[in-house]
Amino acid sequence: MFDVIYITGGSGFIGRCLMKHLIKLGIPIVCLGRWSTTFNEGQFRQENVAFIEADLTDFSSLTTAFTEPKKCLFIHLAAVGLRRYFDAPNFNVDSTEAVSKAFINCGKPGSRFLFASSVKAVDDISTNSVTAIQCPYAASKRQSEIFLREKFEERPDLELSIIRIPAVFGPGDENLKTLFQMSNRSFYIYLSKKLNRPLPMIFVEDLAEDIIHDGLFVSERIATKNAGYFITWNDFISEIQAAGKTRWHFELKICKPLAFALKKIATKLKLFGFSLRVHDICFRDWSSLPLMTAKRSDLSGKVKITFESYL
Repeated sequence: MFDVIYITGGSGFIGRCLMKHLIKLGIPIVCLGRWSTTFNEGQFRQENVAFIEADLTDFSSLTTAFTEPKKCLFIHLAAVGLRRYFDAPNFNVDSTEAVSKAFINCGKPGSRFLFASSVKAVDDISTNSVTAIQCPYAASKRQSEIFLREKFEERPDLELSIIRIPAVFGPGDENLKTLFQMSNRSFYIYLSKKLNRPLPMIFVEDLAEDIIHDGLFVSERIATKNAGYFITWNDFISEIQAAGKTRWHFELKICKPLAFALKKIATKLKLFGFSLRVHDICFRDWSSLPLMTAKRSDLSGKVKITFESYL
C-alpha cells in the first residue's frame, strides 16, 4: 500500500468525486494546485487531507510538497479542457512534464504515477498506432503520453498507469449542464440517422472507481486502459427524456447540413470549443475503443441522478 496519495485537479468535476472515494481509503492525501473553495467544504476538511498551493507547470514550485522520498500514488487529473484550452494551450503538456519530474524525484521504488488521458489520444490501444489528431486537447494528451512512456522506461523501479477517459457525465458536470437544463424545459436535441454514431461515455462515479482500481491494483509496471462504454447520442438523449417525464416535448433533429452550419458559425465567432464538440459528436468517431457497449438500461439510473441534480 502507498504511504501517501498526491492528486492534482482534486477540485474539478472528476476530482471532487474521486476525492470522496480516496478519503475512505484512510491514506494521507495531498492536493496540489491552485487554491479552491472546494477545499473549504466539510467533506474535504479531513485529518488525512492536506492542500499545498503550487504552480503545476513549475517544477521548483512543486518541490515544496515533497520533503522526503515516499512510496506514493500520484494522480494527475489537472488539465485544461476544450472550454478553456485556447486560453492556456501549453498547460496540459507543461504540467505533465513538471509533476512527473517531481514524482520521479520523490517516489520510492514501487510508487505509481496515474495519468488521466483521453480516448481520442490514439487510434488503436493494442498497437498504439497514431492517426492525425484534429482536437488540440487530445493532441496534448497524446504528446503527454509519449513523454511519460519515455521517462518511465528510464526508471524500471517506478510504475505508470495511463487511463484514457471518454466523455464524462454526472452531477456537477458543467459541459453537459446546458443540455440537461434544456431537457428540463422539454427541449431535446437528437441527431439524424447518419450522424447518430456510438460515442464513448462514462458516469463519473464509475470513472472514480476505475481510477482507484488502476492506481491501487494494476500489476503491470506500465499499463494503459480505456475507460467507458459506447452509447449512441440519441439513446443518451432518450434516457434524459425518460428521466424528465415531461407531458410534452419539442425535438430538434440535427442533420448533416445543419451540423456543418453550426460548426462553421462557431468557428467564425471563435467559439472553438463548441466547434470541436460539434465535430466530435456529429462527424468523427472517437479514435480509441472503450471496453464495452452499454445498454440503455445500464444508463437509466445514472442519467436520472444527473438530471435531478440540475433541477
